[in-house]
Amino acid sequence: EMNERESARYYKLAADKGHTRAMEQYAQLLFSGEGVEINWKESSRLFKLIADQGDSEAKFKFAGRLYRGDKISRDKREAAEYYKLAADQEHVKSILKYASMNFNGDGIEVNKEIASQYYKLAADQGDVISMFKYATMNYFGDGIEENKQEAARYYKLAADQGQVDSLYNYGVMSDKGEGVMMDKKTALYYYKL
Repeated sequence: EMNERESARYYKLAADKGHTRAMEQYAQLLFSGEGVEINWKESSRLFKLIADQGDSEAKFKFAGRLYRGDKISRDKREAAEYYKLAADQEHVKSILKYASMNFNGDGIEVNKEIASQYYKLAADQGDVISMFKYATMNYFGDGIEENKQEAARYYKLAADQGQVDSLYNYGVMSDKGEGVMMDKKTALYYYKL
């Protein structure tokens, strides 16, 4: 316990001098009570301060606390704002959460057009689930204009990374010639994977 208290003291000293990572560590210690007395209010203030300084991971973590009401007042609308700020810095987990909140109307108005833009952003960064979701939105025209070619392209990208639903969907599209040339051989290949 002496080491925990001493570590907390040094984190606080560095945090008081504005060292971002030390502020984050100290905020976490205040939240958990390791080496210091639990102080959720101060922990939240520090997390918000770090987030407001521009750190995308801090924005994501603070947004999560707001979203869950994790020892602070639950505020999904403000959480969405922080997820968006981090998403606009290309923080993939924030992109996914912001897209999902827009898609489902989770704490904010349903906006599938924005959801599709953010799913595409994450998909283009290699996120397989986003590839599938973006493809599905395009396939069905769910909140956006139907685009079978775009759906096929993203189902294939996800399928080639082993995403099970995309394997099947791309196989069906190849079998029927939806968005891609009809190709029974390709369809069979993706059905078997």
